[in-house]
Amino acid sequence: MDRRVTAMRSAEVTGMPPGVVAAATPGAADVAARLPAAQAVTSASVEGAVSWRQDWRRWLHLGSQGGWAIADQALFAGSNLAVNVLLARWLPGAEYGAFVTAYTVLLLVQIAHAALLIEPLLIFGADRHRTAFSHYYEVLCAYHWKVMVVASGCLALVAAAVALWVDLLVGEAIAGLAVTAPFILLSWLARRGCLGASKPHLAAFGGAINFAAVLAGLWLLTRLDWLNVFSAQLLIGAAAVVTTLCMQPALRRLTRQPLSDTARARVWADHWAYARWSGATGALTWFYSFVYYLVLPRWYGLAASGVLKALLNLITPITHSDGALVTLLLPQFVRSRRVPGRFRRIVTVTTCGFMLESACYWLMLVLFGERLSAMLYGNTFHFDHVSMLLVGVIPPLGSLANILGNALRAREEPDGVFWATIAAVAVASTLGVSAVYVAGVAGAIVGMAASGVVQVGVMSWLLLRHRETARVNARTADVVHA
Repeated sequence: MDRRVTAMRSAEVTGMPPGVVAAATPGAADVAARLPAAQAVTSASVEGAVSWRQDWRRWLHLGSQGGWAIADQALFAGSNLAVNVLLARWLPGAEYGAFVTAYTVLLLVQIAHAALLIEPLLIFGADRHRTAFSHYYEVLCAYHWKVMVVASGCLALVAAAVALWVDLLVGEAIAGLAVTAPFILLSWLARRGCLGASKPHLAAFGGAINFAAVLAGLWLLTRLDWLNVFSAQLLIGAAAVVTTLCMQPALRRLTRQPLSDTARARVWADHWAYARWSGATGALTWFYSFVYYLVLPRWYGLAASGVLKALLNLITPITHSDGALVTLLLPQFVRSRRVPGRFRRIVTVTTCGFMLESACYWLMLVLFGERLSAMLYGNTFHFDHVSMLLVGVIPPLGSLANILGNALRAREEPDGVFWATIAAVAVASTLGVSAVYVAGVAGAIVGMAASGVVQVGVMSWLLLRHRETARVNARTADVVHA
């Protein structure tokens, strides 16, 4: 009787059936000896289950945020695509080529702007200045205007020089950029601020405002027959102003805590230190991505740049949506380093997800790309099956480069991204330019793909080398402790 009572009490403690406890533990001393092991197994199981539940909740939350981020990027990309398609259909090839060339210059300015303000915002705003994010964002807005006053002045000088000595159409397009660039880039800063604060629904709201403003403006310009390069640039700038005004109040009310005097004094120094690598990387990325728009007119005329842009417009939806998701994931990458094993898991899962998405989009392009091209451009541009097969290579390579770059940036190793981009530039300036000379637009696509392969390869090697170094250090530490 005493033995059965003891077994039942032991079962209440260990959670095992009484018969099992009685058979396995003939005495109280044996029960006491086995009890810690049973509790350890139960504790480990519970912790594992809790960890997986937390991971699933985190992924579900991230998925909902990703939906908002994709909506934001889809709306902004949709407005830009509408402007590009209308200009491509209505304007002569040379004028549309001038618009594309000016847009390429805008992206070069945006790279410097992102290196100084946006990319550090995503890193430092997610961690170091998280509790004073609104004040931190206001400080960055003040720096934005200082930077853009200088940038707009430089653009005006470049526009005058290009109009006088190179091409009048391109000079006029760059002059329009000098007026609108500060407002366009401020709206991009506000959108990235929403993502850095993990409030992508605010960015999606801004995207909806921008989309409505651009469509209304395009309708008005076409009705009045005023659609040209300069009016399209003014429309994009006006829509950016409206969008920023709608997002700014919410961003300034996210947090009430101000930055300390020391933290505020260090904002520019921290951003500048980060931008030394990031800015150089961005400039190199611009070179190997957009040098083809500058090289093509030399051998094939200004209209060839328009043809290349029209072809790349077909992959704009996936490149923009992936860009939004990668931007949203960067703060998550940074925070995941605090928990052992989570950083590697989030990199692996996002890589698999992006590759599956890119493969599906590639297949869709191969099957339906020609019909889509005819629907968008009518008889203005025609792209065959081979063109769709080639251009479909770019999204998966771009996604891989973005994810691996995120991993390196989250570890605060922007120099790794820089050296990988150096390798890509070497390929673009040799193989890429040679391919353009031989095959024109198709050669430009081949050059872009080759640069992407090399960049992904170098980033993968850097990440794997870091893992191997960490393993060697761990083994060394184990030997020393032993």
